Order: sequence, then C-alpha cells, then structure tokens
Amino acid sequence: MAMVLIDPKFGSLKNYHSLEIPDLSGNEKWIHHIPADPTYFPERYSAPGSSPRSLFKHQDGKPFTAHRDSHEVLVYTDGACPLNGQQGIRGGCAFVYLGSDDNPRPRNPPLGAYVIHGAYFFRLEDVGPDSFKYEPTSNRAELRAVVAALSHARTKMFSDDSGNHVEFSKLVIATDSTYVVDGATTWCKTWDFNGWLRSSGKPAKNQDLWKLLLERCRTLQKEKSQEIAYWHIPREENELAESVAKYAATRPPRLKFGVPLSGNMPIFIDPSQV
Repeated sequence: MAMVLIDPKFGSLKNYHSLEIPDLSGNEKWIHHIPADPTYFPERYSAPGSSPRSLFKHQDGKPFTAHRDSHEVLVYTDGACPLNGQQGIRGGCAFVYLGSDDNPRPRNPPLGAYVIHGAYFFRLEDVGPDSFKYEPTSNRAELRAVVAALSHARTKMFSDDSGNHVEFSKLVIATDSTYVVDGATTWCKTWDFNGWLRSSGKPAKNQDLWKLLLERCRTLQKEKSQEIAYWHIPREENELAESVAKYAATRPPRLKFGVPLSGNMPIFIDPSQV
C-alpha cells in the first residue's frame, strides 16, 4: 500500500505519520509544499585525525550526539551489492542511528524494513522514484541508504529507546563511499547547474536518486534550518551498517519504490543471522 504523509501544517489528521518506508513514487505530499532553496547544497564534514567514536557519543539505545554539541547528530549509512557487476545482482541498504549493546529491541521500524542493533535495513528496490527499472549497483544502494536516512530524519526525527525525541540542528551522514560524499558536496552543484550532464555531455548516472537526495537535504534545511554534512569514514568504522546492508540484499525483492511487499511486517532479526 502506498503511503501519504500527512503533515499537521497541510493535512487534516494531526500528528499522523506512517511508519512505512517513505513512498516516493508521487504520493508523498509533504515535500512539494515546502519551497526549497535552490542554492542550498550540503557540506563536507571535515575532522582530520578524528573518528566517529571520538567525536560522537555511542551509548546503548541513544542517538549518536556530538560531545561538543548535543544538537549535532550522526547517522551511519551503507549500501551493498554482493554480486556487483554479475548476473543475479541485488542490493541492500542500511542506516544506523542508535547505539546498541548487540541486543535487538523493537524500535518501530518502517513497514517492509528490518531492524537490529539500532539499524534499519531493507533490500534495494527494483525501480527508482521515477518508476523506471534500474540495474542494482553498489553506488545506487549507497545513495538509497542515504535517502532513507534523510526521510527518517524528516518524518520520525530521532528518538531513543524510551521514545524521547532528540532535536538536532545538524545531521552528519557518515559513509565509507567517496561516491556519495563527493557527489553530494561537489558534483551535484555542477550537475544541478548544467541540467544533470557530466563533463562528457552524457547524463549523470543515478540522477533520479541524486535529485531526491538533494531535495531531501533542501527540505530539511528549509523546514527546520537543519544543516546536512557528509563525512567520509574508513570502512572499518562502518562495519555494522555494512554487515546489515549485505544481509538486506538477501531479503525478498521489492518491486515498487518505497512500498513494501503486501503484508510484509517489520522483522526483528536475531544477531546470529547477520
């Protein structure tokens, strides 16, 4: 079933939010009501010699907030295609925003997603937000994971195990993908200006997801003055997101973008399965 987010500002049902993975196939209304700033682009997070654990608190059941500023929140993202470039390829996506002691707990994940260790993860859809079919790649899975994290930040905010919301003014996306970081902070500026064409004159790849990512960032910045920054981290510092993204690639196919399989409820995975 497709999802319609009803924002209290525009909808008739106050405080209603679906828990499904956001449906971006045209039925999600909130983003179109907010005039985005076309000049806003996310920034690159620079912290030479530092690691996520040195700069952000990692406490069981709580969002990763910065030691220096509790309104700065980090989320780990990753995407995986175990058979990248081969026949039968499929992708998985994940984002992690809660610390964990390795004991899985219910966290109200989106329908059609899975949850473990404070991570949400799901199989990469067979189609994009424009309803066209795309071949799964590692880059697409990485991008889709970020879009999901941004959507989660907008629709559910960040809350701990007790349901206490964490208000934030800056969201740091931590990823081991140079493709995501360079694209979001540098390439998108050029593509957005020249009609999403590369220097060769060919269309930018994955522009359906790049446009959506940029739209998400601009909406968060416009609606709540939240800044978005992208931080390239070593792969070994992103192990949890990587492992569950790989596991997500083994889950059942998802034929529509943002829409779970019929009757597919959240599944709480035992750590030994990942």
